[in-house]
Amino acid sequence: MAEMETPDGHNRADVQARLGELHAEIDRLNGIPDQMEKDFLNELNTTLKNAYLMPAKLRDTAHLFLESRQSDFKVGLFGSKKKTEEERHKRENDFLTGLQQNIETSVQWRLRDKLLNLLHDYGLYNQELTQQIQNISITYDSESLKALIKPGATVNGDYVLHYTEDVSHDVKKTYKQEVLKLMDSVHDEMTRKIAEESAAYESERDKLEQIHKQQETQESLKNKLQEQIHKVDAALAEPQPDTDIWALIKENLAAKQGSVTQAASFPVRETIEPDITETNDQPAEKPVYPVQTILHDLEKTTDTISDLPGFRSIIDDLKRKHDRLNNRTYTIALFGAFSAGKSSLANALIGEHIFAIGAKPTTAVTLIAFIR
Repeated sequence: MAEMETPDGHNRADVQARLGELHAEIDRLNGIPDQMEKDFLNELNTTLKNAYLMPAKLRDTAHLFLESRQSDFKVGLFGSKKKTEEERHKRENDFLTGLQQNIETSVQWRLRDKLLNLLHDYGLYNQELTQQIQNISITYDSESLKALIKPGATVNGDYVLHYTEDVSHDVKKTYKQEVLKLMDSVHDEMTRKIAEESAAYESERDKLEQIHKQQETQESLKNKLQEQIHKVDAALAEPQPDTDIWALIKENLAAKQGSVTQAASFPVRETIEPDITETNDQPAEKPVYPVQTILHDLEKTTDTISDLPGFRSIIDDLKRKHDRLNNRTYTIALFGAFSAGKSSLANALIGEHIFAIGAKPTTAVTLIAFIR
């Protein structure tokens, strides 16, 4: 069977191929927001992991800051309270300033560039999001530094190392929390953009799915039609009267035999279907389809597809076959020599004196039509 086409010319194979492309593209688009979120988190985590916030010089500054936070810390020979507080403030400010500079160079600027490039790679050109990324920053204050100091700890090289690591971890944690607030906005904007792009594909997909469904329905109907046509052709090629029709023929023949006396010398043999014994060399019997069943199926099928597009020629063909099958006739031929009694036998079968009977040839070729 040729490739199915709809009335507007859609080829079934082309429809299936396009549907596959549309489903793949829609799935790809729907996966972009989640993929972008993964890339966003990857850039954030990679940048924070590689950020070196505590170089040796800043660790020395941290050492001085920690010393100034000891309870016995004093400045000068007499330990002036004012000078001590000024020195504490100076060391605290030096450590905070150096730390803030490292945060900006190692984290803030690098992360801004990476996130802005990420928006560009995904085609997300939103001025508000761009401005939010450019404004990402944290200000680490003295209270945060003091909160990480362990009371009573001896200030030495190991403690300074552990303390600066704690400060680095806290800075990165704070920065990550700040950036994650922006990630929801990025994800929502990406989802909105994808929804707009997907709308056209989804609309085309929905239309093609309707067409594909129609094509499958048409193909199923055409297969059924081919089966019905095969049954009709078989019934027309090798008519097989139903059991009820055979019984009616026999009954009519018996009734007519009783009313005809002139055909007494020509007994009518009862029509008997031949008993054929199958052998292994004989082909299998062809299926026999009851005529009335075929006619009913044809009428039902024709009614079913009458309003469907693309079936006009098939419907007309089915109607012609229905008429041929419904108005079918049988031809019975009698052969014999002159004056062998053909006319007498025919009159006996019909039950009426139609053919002339005589010693000389009186009947040539005669066709009698019976309307059922």
